[in-house]
Amino acid sequence: MNTKGRILARAIALFNDQGVYQVGVRDIARELGISPGNLSYHFPKKEDLINEIMKLLSEENDQCYKHFFSGEVSLYRYLKLLRSIYNVQYTYRCIYLNIVEISKNMRAIGFDYQAVALRRAASLERIFAMLAEQGGLRPDLDAAEIATQVRFMSLINRFWLSEAAMQFHPLNPEEAISHYLRLVAYHLKAAVTEKGQAGITRFFQEYAEYD
Repeated sequence: MNTKGRILARAIALFNDQGVYQVGVRDIARELGISPGNLSYHFPKKEDLINEIMKLLSEENDQCYKHFFSGEVSLYRYLKLLRSIYNVQYTYRCIYLNIVEISKNMRAIGFDYQAVALRRAASLERIFAMLAEQGGLRPDLDAAEIATQVRFMSLINRFWLSEAAMQFHPLNPEEAISHYLRLVAYHLKAAVTEKGQAGITRFFQEYAEYD
């Protein structure tokens, strides 16, 4: 791994463990056994480092959505998508556990979070529209109900880790992810058809076997 990659890997580990704003550039350099000047050659400001981490996170999430849209859209595969996304989010949990502070510094960080949020919302709208078309969701759901589902999922996807950090001690990713996937499934219960419920049941049966 090159120096830039080593810096990113160590920064993510330290940020995950201690918090984005509790770790300084000098702390990262000391952990790596390099000078602060060497680190600043690759990342002149701490904000540049945060920006790069957020780009990596966004790219990995993009790959999850790309894989999902490359196949059949179903509630079974949607829950598999969420599981993949939540695992990625756990890998970069420092971003989600510090998202309020990070959002206050977004201009200095230089990451277009709003554009990503809009893209994610558009993906959710597309997913729910396709789920309705393929018979996984009730055909009588109107636009307002679909919009509510999208807002709920946006909220869960953005903040489940914050609640998990308070609820699970220590934070066990498999246990936490299972909990929030079941919460999502329970929320969707009123909106799904028998076909959709069959997909949900299949997912959790396989999840139990995997665990």
